[in-house]
Amino acid sequence: LHVGETDYKSFVGTNLAEDWRDLPEKSLANPLGTAVFCICEDGKVLALRRSHNVGEAAGMIVLAGGHPEPQNVQVRKDDELLDVTVELFDSASLELLEETGVEVSQCEKLQFLGLSRRKVNKRACAVFVTKCTTLTSQECIEKYQSQKPLSADESTELLGLTIEELVEATKKGQCP
Repeated sequence: LHVGETDYKSFVGTNLAEDWRDLPEKSLANPLGTAVFCICEDGKVLALRRSHNVGEAAGMIVLAGGHPEPQNVQVRKDDELLDVTVELFDSASLELLEETGVEVSQCEKLQFLGLSRRKVNKRACAVFVTKCTTLTSQECIEKYQSQKPLSADESTELLGLTIEELVEATKKGQCP
């Protein structure tokens, strides 16, 4: 898995370009994104239907997520390796709040599940899971509709889906 320290503008210009499949792997921005499986009290997973006014996954069903901000990633001076551990967890927590309105204080501790790579544009994702112990999916949806989270303009609706419904949406090509 090769990822790069990059910003959304570079990602749009490479991985989201119409001819991205023709670009050499080393030319892609390859940001490491985050995605959060937030399982509500009723066992449903929170998902978002993306707006058609966004660059990535327009109109598709996605988990809350995004990417760490390059300015928040700390470079260790001794070996110049990027230490993104804290920023990945912080980014996932922030995206959950900004996109769904669910605060991490309403959830169990965020756990890292592993890494995945989208087929659509090769974007790698650090995948996390948490359980919202205080709200059902319907309560989260009502909160989303009434309070409009900070990044609500990136989506048109918040959904509460069973795992089976999420798998079915993926099979139908409704998820990246």
